[in-house]
Amino acid sequence: SLAAGQTGKVYFKSLDRKTTAPQLNSGKFQITDTISGEIILPDGVGPFLMMVVAHGSGGITKNNDDWAEFFKARGVGALVVDSFKERGIGETATDPSQMTYPASAADALVALKLLATHPKVGPSRIGIIGFSRGGQASVGTAFDVWRGHVAGNLKYAVHIPVYGGFSWIADHWDGSPIHFIVGGS
Repeated sequence: SLAAGQTGKVYFKSLDRKTTAPQLNSGKFQITDTISGEIILPDGVGPFLMMVVAHGSGGITKNNDDWAEFFKARGVGALVVDSFKERGIGETATDPSQMTYPASAADALVALKLLATHPKVGPSRIGIIGFSRGGQASVGTAFDVWRGHVAGNLKYAVHIPVYGGFSWIADHWDGSPIHFIVGGS
């Protein structure tokens, strides 16, 4: 819980990094792993709009921190989730078997549930932006069954996958907006 209004580095429990889509679909998963994140709030009393920032296969980069600062400068808070460090994962680009994509989505849903307990956060005003692997996670958080099993009635207000796709089928979409950002040459 973030009921004390914590900012900065936080640690929280999430699902096992090998959690599969069928496990999320059935609700038969285990909460075993510790992950971390950095909560950055703008000045003021809140409740604030918030964005969860989900990293790509390379882990936390300057890009993730830059996005958090971009949001803060506009009066929006951020929780930059690190799905890798506490699990001992450096990157998954060369070995994606270290962590499943559904586990990345579950981390983002656990982050949503955690942020909703913060007294300076509006629980219905939390969005997610994710990059590559994190982009897939941001889409996965919009599926009713996964969301319901991990975050209950909470849902993201908006999903912004940046160069992220979606490679598995989960369930019905929860109706929240999804804005795909892609690029080309």
